[in-house]
Amino acid sequence: MKKKFTLIELLVVIAIIAILASMLLPALGKAKELAMKAQCAGNLKQDMQAVLIYGSNNDNWMVVEDGNYQGWWRFCKEMHDLLGLNMTESEGGLNGAPYFFDCPPDKRKVTMCPSVIWGDMEWGGGTSYGAPYPHPESDYEDYKCELTLSKVGGNKGAMQLIKLSNVPSSSTFVTISDSCYTEFFGWEDPYRKVGGPVHVFYRNWQGGSEPQYAVSARHNGLANMAFADGHVGDSSDYSALWENSKIGFIFDTAGYLLYSPCED
Repeated sequence: MKKKFTLIELLVVIAIIAILASMLLPALGKAKELAMKAQCAGNLKQDMQAVLIYGSNNDNWMVVEDGNYQGWWRFCKEMHDLLGLNMTESEGGLNGAPYFFDCPPDKRKVTMCPSVIWGDMEWGGGTSYGAPYPHPESDYEDYKCELTLSKVGGNKGAMQLIKLSNVPSSSTFVTISDSCYTEFFGWEDPYRKVGGPVHVFYRNWQGGSEPQYAVSARHNGLANMAFADGHVGDSSDYSALWENSKIGFIFDTAGYLLYSPCED
C-alpha cells in the first residue's frame, strides 16, 4: 500500500517551492533587465550615429530642446530620416516643428529605452532618451565649457543646442542617456508617467529645488549613455560623471534619487 502525503508534508513542499521561487525571481528579473540594457545600448548607438551625421552636415550642432519642447530627435526631417522615422506633417530645417502625433512611441522605439515604453503612452511628444540641458539654477559660467550650449532664435522661440566640437572631452561627455523625470511634478497620466523617459536631463545643478529631469540608472542600477565620440557605455562612478559631464543627479527608473555627486 502506497503511503499518502499528509497535509503537513504537502504544506512543507509548497513552502519550499515558494521559497525557491522567491529566490529565483529576482535573478530572472535581473537577467531580463540585462537583455533590455543590451537592446537599449543598441538604440543609443544608432541614435548617436544619427546625431553625429547630422552634426557633420550642420557645423557640429545638435539640438537639445527648443521653445516648443521638442527634443533632440524631433526638430527636423533630416534627423527623422537618419533615424528611419516617418515625419508626416512637418516643416524641414533646423527650425522644423513636428506635430506631437507624427511619431508616437510605438513608431520610434529607437529613441526610447525598451524598459520604459507603455502601450498607453499615446502622446508623441518629447518622451525619449535625454540630452544634457543646463539647470535653471546653475551658474553655467563656472564651468569650462561655456561655449557648449547657446541659444538660437527659431520659429518656436529659443533653441538650446550643443556644439559637439566644443565639448571638453568627447570620450567622457554624455550626449544622450537613459533619463526620467521625478515625482516633483506630482502627477501621472498616459502622456508622462512618473519615472518615464524625457528628452532632457539637467546638468550643472548646485543647489535649490530638486530638478525634475535626471539621468536614470534603470538597468540594475546603471544607466546607458552615449558619448560625444559616438561610443555607448555605462558607469557607476558618479563622481566622474559629475566631473566630466556635470551630471548632478542619478535616479532610478521610478524617479527616486540614488545619488547626487554635486552634494559631496
